[in-house]
Amino acid sequence: MDDENTLLAQFFKSFAHPTRIGIVKILREKKKMNFTGLVDSSKFSWGTISDHLKFLTKSGVVKKTARRKNAEVLYFIDEKIMRNFPKKFF
Repeated sequence: MDDENTLLAQFFKSFAHPTRIGIVKILREKKKMNFTGLVDSSKFSWGTISDHLKFLTKSGVVKKTARRKNAEVLYFIDEKIMRNFPKKFF
């Protein structure tokens, strides 16, 4: 039960900051985007976007493509988490 409560708290913390909500909205609209695109699409600095992206990826809400040599990393919403997570607990 404690592990489930921790996961639930982490999921909801993902939406507890306006910057993270903004990132999620951008990614919901654009589907996939690189880091520069996220910065350019928001009013926030590189450092701010970086910090919040780390939080969102750690919580599982945002995923990123695997890094390959000379390939850009794309960020996207984990649709399975977004669809199933709330149902699991409510």
